[in-house]
Amino acid sequence: MKLNWQLPLVCLGFGLSLGFWAGQKSLPSPSAVVVESSLAAPKAPNSPNRSPATKTVMTASLAELVDDFSVKRAARLADAMSVTELQRSVNSLVGQRLNPSASSMRAELMKSWARRDANAAWAYALSLPKTTERARLLGAVAGVLVATNAQRAIELANALPTSSEQKSVVKTILDEWAKVNPEAAIRYLKTHPDLPVDAFAGLTLISSIAQRDPPLAAKLALSMTAAEYSDGGLGNAVLKWIELDANATRQWALSLTDPLQRDKALGAYSAAIASNDPRAAMEMISEIAAGDVRLGAERKVITEWLNIDPQGAAEYLRDLDEVTVSKYDFFLGLKLNDLTFSQQQKFIAGLGDGSLKEGIVRGMVRSATSNGQFTRAVNAINLMQEGDQRDRSVYDLAVGWSKSDPKALTDWLMLQPDSSDRDMILAGHAASQAARNPSASLSLAGSIPDKKIQKAAYENVVARWMAVDPGAATAWLNQSNLFSDREREGIVRRSKYGTAIDSKPRVSTRR
Repeated sequence: MKLNWQLPLVCLGFGLSLGFWAGQKSLPSPSAVVVESSLAAPKAPNSPNRSPATKTVMTASLAELVDDFSVKRAARLADAMSVTELQRSVNSLVGQRLNPSASSMRAELMKSWARRDANAAWAYALSLPKTTERARLLGAVAGVLVATNAQRAIELANALPTSSEQKSVVKTILDEWAKVNPEAAIRYLKTHPDLPVDAFAGLTLISSIAQRDPPLAAKLALSMTAAEYSDGGLGNAVLKWIELDANATRQWALSLTDPLQRDKALGAYSAAIASNDPRAAMEMISEIAAGDVRLGAERKVITEWLNIDPQGAAEYLRDLDEVTVSKYDFFLGLKLNDLTFSQQQKFIAGLGDGSLKEGIVRGMVRSATSNGQFTRAVNAINLMQEGDQRDRSVYDLAVGWSKSDPKALTDWLMLQPDSSDRDMILAGHAASQAARNPSASLSLAGSIPDKKIQKAAYENVVARWMAVDPGAATAWLNQSNLFSDREREGIVRRSKYGTAIDSKPRVSTRR
């Protein structure tokens, strides 16, 4: 086995270390490792003859670290132990496997053991009961081996008896490999799709590399496909790079020549600066060539902008042309429902009157209604001006609310004054209940004062009723004098869709 660069610094003399490493035997084959259950003896002793006082001090130090764990102090203590002492210390902590500090201490002991006798350390870990602690200790050993023989470490992990252990140990191997050779780790992950890792392995690996070398992590992320989950990792890397040198990050993104990579990098950069300067982020997005990538990046920035400055976001959108802004209507409706009512008011106030405001608020109503947030939907409707858009929103709210909680809607209706809004709600309520209780729905429709809304409500009730009980609904329709023959034919056609397509009621005289 090749001498590891992490040579123990204390308690082991150079000559003794050289003798140990010279006698070190090679790792067994994966199949041999799986069946081995006893601890392999070290090839040569590396334990100095310690006095009882020294042993007592080391035991006390071990106990102290378990109570107050520190990776550096744990590594120093472990490297000062002999292989025999390491084994004894690991065994002494078996009963504390639920103690996180004890578990971390055991991992450090296993790493030190693996640096001197990887075969024995692996065999010991493999002899333990099959628990998450065993997987962690196997990972600690494999993580040491990866610095000198990554392929061998992978082979040993793949030979483990359970898929959960394979996944856990391979993840540790990749993490440790990325610390010493990130390019090789990413390349191996990309070229071995059969590795026992979860779908987010690429994202985790890139994010880990970004903590140490953001520019390298960003470049490696761009080498991965979307299926390898590089986008989240790219975002993390770019964010870290901006913290080091924002201008260099920006110039790198703009300098890329591959169109797809350039678009992804520009999108990641814009998302990273959105919380500090959303307007600059939107300007950067204008450099993105692909429409779908640009739209995704715009939505990320607008979402962040809504959270930090809803009125500023509204003023920006208000200055855009109507065609550009129309693609945000439903998306903004969804996102605005995540804001407080006060934030919503600030945003809507910033939009001014016009089709942009109407479209966005209508999206808010649809989103809130579909999520069962009926109070939010009512509040949003009250931000709209009177007109067809508002009427449709009121009707849609009533249909959704009646379907979800008809009693609550009925109770709420009793508190509402006579108005066109109330007529619309009665119409939606009647249509929603038609398949379940057509008689009650017909009564609701008949109680609507506005005759134009009333007739549309009857049409919708009968069409929905006919979809579930065509005989009874047809008989009622034929004896009614409310409709012409042509209107009757239209109702029958709509009923054949299974779920009737409602005719949107219109106000004749607004009250």
